[in-house]
Amino acid sequence: MYKLLLTFLFCVSLVASLGLQCEDFERKAKGCPEIYKPVCAIQKQTSNFSQVKQDFANKCEACSQSETQFVVPGNCEDYPKEAVFCNPASKRNLGCIEIYQPVCGVMFSNENFSCDSKYCAQTFDNYCFACKNNVVGYYLQGDCQEIDFDNENY
Repeated sequence: MYKLLLTFLFCVSLVASLGLQCEDFERKAKGCPEIYKPVCAIQKQTSNFSQVKQDFANKCEACSQSETQFVVPGNCEDYPKEAVFCNPASKRNLGCIEIYQPVCGVMFSNENFSCDSKYCAQTFDNYCFACKNNVVGYYLQGDCQEIDFDNENY
């Protein structure tokens, strides 16, 4: 039981750090340190299944761009092309509409969390329920069982 609790807490902290909101001071930055810690900036949600993303050298550079809503660690190409990242603000969403448009909510696998493939995934009724879940970092359209995670595009 103790090990299960530790695993759960680790997963929550991992995902909580996945989507990073831009702070006001970062948006107003006049200059950024020359530190290479790449992030994928989510700049625009074009639909429930599409986002405009752009790579930046670090969070400061990304957040100083007015279009950036939030960032995730790493380069955009480190993730599936079809990945739609959950805005950290959506974790506070109080209610979701009961519409069945299945999505595969994905959390990253690591040595502290057991998964069947390199991704930990669960099917949710729709994107709202997926993003409301504290352990989901992004989602893919469709049921998880229909997604070929062994494909090189994932």
